[in-house]
Amino acid sequence: MKHCVFSYSVKIEAGTTSIWSLRLGPERMLTVEVTNTTREIVQFRGKLNRSATASEIAILRIWAAQNGLKMRTRWW
Repeated sequence: MKHCVFSYSVKIEAGTTSIWSLRLGPERMLTVEVTNTTREIVQFRGKLNRSATASEIAILRIWAAQNGLKMRTRWW
């Protein structure tokens, strides 16, 4: 997706953060950051750090609901 998540490695190793790839079939749509302790999606970006489209956010909301995740309302 051409954006770096290396800076999150300490949080990932500690288990406080997880990074997910939201896909539609074989196509990667978004990289998603989840704070594991609060089960909250705190950030998401498309390829080259672009903002998510309305349809991608709609799919992300469905995924979040299916997995018991909250979404920060300040992102949209």
